[in-house]
Amino acid sequence: IKGDVLSKRKNWKNFINFLNFCKKYWNTKLNFPDHEKKNFKSKCLTFYKNKTIIRIHKLINKNPEISKIEYLGNKKIRKIPEILKKINWKNLAEGRPVNFHGDLHFENVLINKSNKFYLLDYRQSFNKNYFLGDIYYDLAKIMHGIYINHNKIFKNKFKDKIIKKKLFINYSMGSKYRVILKMFENWIIKNKFDLNKVKIITGLIFLNIAPLHHGNYKYLLFGKGVNLLNTNL
Repeated sequence: IKGDVLSKRKNWKNFINFLNFCKKYWNTKLNFPDHEKKNFKSKCLTFYKNKTIIRIHKLINKNPEISKIEYLGNKKIRKIPEILKKINWKNLAEGRPVNFHGDLHFENVLINKSNKFYLLDYRQSFNKNYFLGDIYYDLAKIMHGIYINHNKIFKNKFKDKIIKKKLFINYSMGSKYRVILKMFENWIIKNKFDLNKVKIITGLIFLNIAPLHHGNYKYLLFGKGVNLLNTNL
């Protein structure tokens, strides 16, 4: 399929068309296996809570300095144990099962010359569900891809450093992404999704992917996650 990743053709019109495409994709009625419909809430809880705890332990074990961070810049933040206690895991477990992608950011979306969309690189499963997943995770994946402009990351257009108990981050998503973020937030509210829930899951996504990366990028991801969670809890 010939086309561009959506990040190369990002504008408000393409983004709204993409969201309308996603809405149809999520609402596609398929004959899902019965066992994937069972215990969906408990699967969501395990996916969000257990995986997050495991990933955070992995991050801190490799980077013990992260556990000591108490400030983002000069802003006081909650430490990770306090954040985890404050999260309403029961609310996160109230997932909405849909036809699911699982890694829905701009680098995994193709748009062709006719402005038709194609999805790439699906997540292999949602807690051993291979057809169904939580729509809130897809929404949060879109949001995480807006907060982190991957083109800037590829070009190392960010800086971060830890000084004692403070994490300093120098990164800007860019004006186009800020406009798209505001549009997305409005779209979420208009379509009667819980914006706060999307933001919390987005924060968890950042914390979950931080230990999978090397170098200073993991500090940027950690900082983004902690900031979102501190702001929205």
